[in-house]
Order: sequence, then C-alpha cells, then structure tokens
Amino acid sequence: MNHMQRRHSLRIIEIITELLHSFGYFIGKLWHVEDIHSLCEREGWAKISDAEAMEVFVLTQERCHAATSGISRAQLEKTLRMYVESRMSAYAPADEADMADETEMLA
Repeated sequence: MNHMQRRHSLRIIEIITELLHSFGYFIGKLWHVEDIHSLCEREGWAKISDAEAMEVFVLTQERCHAATSGISRAQLEKTLRMYVESRMSAYAPADEADMADETEMLA
C-alpha cells in the first residue's frame, strides 16, 4: 500500500469511528495486525502472518470474554505469548527419549 492509499484508508477509518460515536458507540482502541507483528518483533519471536494475527485477536476476545469490554494490551500480549509458545512446541524437535521410544516401536 502506498502512502496515498494509506492516508485514504486512515481517513475512512476515522469517518467510520466518528459514525459509530454518533450512534453512541465508544471505540477506545482499534487494534491492527501490525500491533501483533510489532509485539512479535519486540519479543524476538518469528513474525506470524496477518491471518494468524487475526486468529490471535479472536482467541483473545473469546478467552477474555471481551466482546463488550474490548481487548487490553495485557490480554493481547498474554494470548499472543500462549499462541506463539504452542506453535513453537508443535514444531519443536523430538527429544532423545521420544526418539528412543519410536525406535523401539519400529524394532
């Protein structure tokens, strides 16, 4: 997205926010996938995709019952940490004991 498209997109978001405010909705913080990416970078984790970042938002909302109260940074960070750690453990190499068990089963 070039600079002009980004400015246009930000203006649309401002207009939508103002419209929601006019109907009585309060929007304190709008999160973006870039917020997730910067948290991953700050923590030294591998970057996750935009789709995975959206999954983290959904998981945070479900985990914290945040449908009406919104998502705090602390809640988002905790869910992201759990998400990244579960992803890392899913791809972790098997330890020697696991490998020995598998070798015995094959013999």
